[in-house]
Amino acid sequence: MERAYSFFLSVLVLQLYFLETCISKNINTDQSALLAFKTSFTLNSSHPLTQNWSSQASVCHWIGVTCGTRHRRVRALNISNMDILGTIPPHLGNLSFLVSLDVSRNHLHGEIPKDIGNLRNLKELVFVNNHLTGSIPFSIFNISSLETLALTYNELSGSLPVDICHRLQRIKIISIISNRLSGHIPTGLSKCTDLYDLSLSYNSFEGTIPPEIVNLERLEFLNLGGNNLQDNCPGRRNDTYGAILS
Repeated sequence: MERAYSFFLSVLVLQLYFLETCISKNINTDQSALLAFKTSFTLNSSHPLTQNWSSQASVCHWIGVTCGTRHRRVRALNISNMDILGTIPPHLGNLSFLVSLDVSRNHLHGEIPKDIGNLRNLKELVFVNNHLTGSIPFSIFNISSLETLALTYNELSGSLPVDICHRLQRIKIISIISNRLSGHIPTGLSKCTDLYDLSLSYNSFEGTIPPEIVNLERLEFLNLGGNNLQDNCPGRRNDTYGAILS
């Protein structure tokens, strides 16, 4: 009996050791990704992140970082309104447990790396009010967990995929106002059945407004003004759709 108990205790200790090693390794992956993000910043010595984002402290205690209580992995990153000048490195795609990413109202420039599409648990992607350029990586439209895509007030170009809702079946907010997007409004938006905010104003979209949009029963906000669109859809309510093209 004593031998069996001793064996069980040894196995338990080994399991705890491997679990601790695994957690440490994974959190180090998150820390490395965020330190790579920091190296892209231009910060002065008095900036809050200069000393706080350091390998000397647990990443879970860094400003703007929230870790999960169970796995102790980075679940949310919010560094909005922090006067950050820099770029978005591909390393952020290694934050595999990330649910919310908000870097809005900073001075981030350059392109959005396609590696952001590796964030398979992401629900909120908020890059509002920066200076991001290039096209929106198609990999982002493959994040099936995504609920909010907010890229308003940037300098993004290119078009939206026709089958935008093929994987984004949980999407609720698509806000890409004041960019340089062109092409047609995707007809596939009718399959985003949970969509309640579609804001694509002040881009360079052309053609007609897809009549399928009228079938989005949960849609509450529709902003398509400031484009080159024609509304040829009969039966729209004037109070809701009358200002679309203004």
